[in-house]
Amino acid sequence: MKSGFSVDAGNSRLLQKAAGFFAFTAGHIRALGSRPGFVLLLVFNLLASGIVTAGCLYYQNRQKQFRAGIAQQLTIIADLKAGDLARYRQERCVADRTAQLEAANDEQESLNYSVLHHERGKESTSPIRSKSKT
Repeated sequence: MKSGFSVDAGNSRLLQKAAGFFAFTAGHIRALGSRPGFVLLLVFNLLASGIVTAGCLYYQNRQKQFRAGIAQQLTIIADLKAGDLARYRQERCVADRTAQLEAANDEQESLNYSVLHHERGKESTSPIRSKSKT
């Protein structure tokens, strides 16, 4: 799978919000001067927002990768099922055709049997054969 982060509309909005927060915080530092409490609060806010932003980006990227993996697995399963269905249809057609050929073969054999017995019956009652026997 492809590694790294991709920037889409959701990620872009998140990054814009984080950049706005950083600018807002930087403006407050200039206005307040260099008080130690505010500097620590600023550093904490910057780190916290950076961690949250990185977590959101990671989650979105992981979700995309997971969905792509599931889609790939479903495609493989669908291809296997389609192959099984095609193989089943082919076997069914072969079985149907075999049954038709067997029925035609049985019909041909019964016709041959009938014709053979009919011819044998004619031979025994034939006038030429009866005169030669006497």
